[in-house]
Amino acid sequence: MRFHRTRIFNNELRKVLGDYRKVCNEREALGLVFSKAIDVARLKGWITSKKSFVDNYCDSPEYKIDILKSDKKIISSLVERVYAYRCSIAHAKGDVEEYVAVPSLSRERIATELPLIQYLAFNVLAECSEV
Repeated sequence: MRFHRTRIFNNELRKVLGDYRKVCNEREALGLVFSKAIDVARLKGWITSKKSFVDNYCDSPEYKIDILKSDKKIISSLVERVYAYRCSIAHAKGDVEEYVAVPSLSRERIATELPLIQYLAFNVLAECSEV
């Protein structure tokens, strides 16, 4: 099998990505995945299993997860939290050929999010894989 190299131009790529955004944006996609893959009752149990998780995820001033709310609101809070942290890490880049990502958050703040991200990622992979 031979592979042919295809050159993708920035304007063509932007057009394709623009068409994708019209169908579904990243937040909506993340919400659909979390709705399918995250068992909110188990998530609540995981969060309440450690005081540091409650402090970091439920009592935080930004993107608070209120585990007393409905499942739909908790999923929505997760989406906003994950998306906001993702953007703070990945969107600090210019509109140039070479992209440089510089997080707007400290390493310590990002590190406190890692257990939650790991929990979510594990559950998404377990629920959405065909193995």
